[in-house]
Amino acid sequence: LDPQSMTQPPGNSLLALLAGWSTYRILTRSTRRPVLVVDYAFVVAVCVSLPLLVPNQDFYTRNTAAQAITGTAVIGFSVAASPPLSIPMTAGIATAYAWGSAGVLGWNHIAPVAALYYFALQWITAALIRIMLLRVAAAVDRARTARVDAEVSRQVTDAVRDYEREQLALLHDTAAVTLTIVGHESKLPPQRLAAQASRDLELLEKSPWQAAPR
Repeated sequence: LDPQSMTQPPGNSLLALLAGWSTYRILTRSTRRPVLVVDYAFVVAVCVSLPLLVPNQDFYTRNTAAQAITGTAVIGFSVAASPPLSIPMTAGIATAYAWGSAGVLGWNHIAPVAALYYFALQWITAALIRIMLLRVAAAVDRARTARVDAEVSRQVTDAVRDYEREQLALLHDTAAVTLTIVGHESKLPPQRLAAQASRDLELLEKSPWQAAPR
């Protein structure tokens, strides 16, 4: 969109395609591997197309669209992918950028191209950010797990207490009452006491006292 740009028509076509792809990526935010491959292919295409995008000899002395695209890509790939994958990806971008720069300056004059060195700095910075984010996420996961474990332990403790209360209530409502009656030398007929004791034994046999399950 820069009217002062010396970008050639094929270069403008490449940037237009990249703009369309970027819009699609922003709208879908897909993380599938084939989409990442297309992202990388576009970045490499921008690198090797430097002669079409920035044909002037002093392109490396100022910010350009190609430098912004490649630098952002290195950071994005380094944060999104693990180091074993992002290192060769960054090296590939740097190699492609050197190839494109050589198409403008020649291989004997690419040493002053600062972007080639910034790629390494950008990878280191982004990789450290990725490590920090993963560690923070792991700490959050551990805290959440500990909270869930504490909540489950509390629920188990409550359940055991309720279970034991039910068992004690059963004993209180059956054998304890009958024994109390007998202990106070109740005047109830023996047949009635025997019937009540028989009912107690039947209830206790159906629900015997046992420790709360683990």
